[in-house]
Amino acid sequence: MYGIILLYNLINMGVIVENFKNGEENYLCAVNMGCIVLADLYLLYFVKMADEKNYYEKRLIALEQQAKVQYEYYLTQTKNMIKPSRYYMM
Repeated sequence: MYGIILLYNLINMGVIVENFKNGEENYLCAVNMGCIVLADLYLLYFVKMADEKNYYEKRLIALEQQAKVQYEYYLTQTKNMIKPSRYYMM
């Protein structure tokens, strides 16, 4: 999807540049090219933020799993420490 949009924008910008080279000074083409550049910058920003969000979601899942494993280990260690102390009190 993003590749198609990028390809369209590049072709559109190429046509606008060719019009400027041929001596046609159409201000709407300049405005169109400016809008294309802004749209491309927004697209790149959106893709970057989506990728960063995905990274942090995966990192959160990994940290939650690590915390769960550590908590289970802590529970087993506390159970193991409580059992011997009962025998010593008798």
